[in-house]
Amino acid sequence: MLAASGTPLWLTEGEKKALKAAQEGLTCLALPGVWSWRTRDARDKSVPIPDLDLIAWRGRMVYVVFDSDLAVKLSVRLAEFALARELQHRGARVLAIRLPGGPQGEKVGLDDYLLDHSVETLCALEPVAILDPATVAGEPDHVRHGDEHVVSWPAHGLALTVTGLREHSDGVLFRQRLEAGG
Repeated sequence: MLAASGTPLWLTEGEKKALKAAQEGLTCLALPGVWSWRTRDARDKSVPIPDLDLIAWRGRMVYVVFDSDLAVKLSVRLAEFALARELQHRGARVLAIRLPGGPQGEKVGLDDYLLDHSVETLCALEPVAILDPATVAGEPDHVRHGDEHVVSWPAHGLALTVTGLREHSDGVLFRQRLEAGG
């Protein structure tokens, strides 16, 4: 199947997730971690693992299905984008399948999703282009709690909290805290 570029390939993070997808009839490969498709060469340079050379990529449709918490983890989105770029360079057509989070917002992986949904339901999720998260800022969210203002960029997992805004003859004084998610 890896030599048949006409067979769509699903990539996910974690062996159990890939095994569940394969059990359901999908051709799926596991990455032990979102960056594990890279290694270090003799010069300590980060390069793709040699195993990627064993797969027919040209013209192959590839679906990257990382866990639902990708939505709040910039480092995971960066890994997804780098992987997509590498596979596109090899000739693959790469899209992402975004899994919805659980009912209480908990993380959902491909195996979790397939326990509660059919493959047909998975395939009905609209594939999306994988965009460079460094260039997709989106509009920030702003929430005010008394004297505290929180401005966040959910697409990047960043939040800036400004507290104690006070006017002063030298201008506006404030305290700030920057938090990065993921």
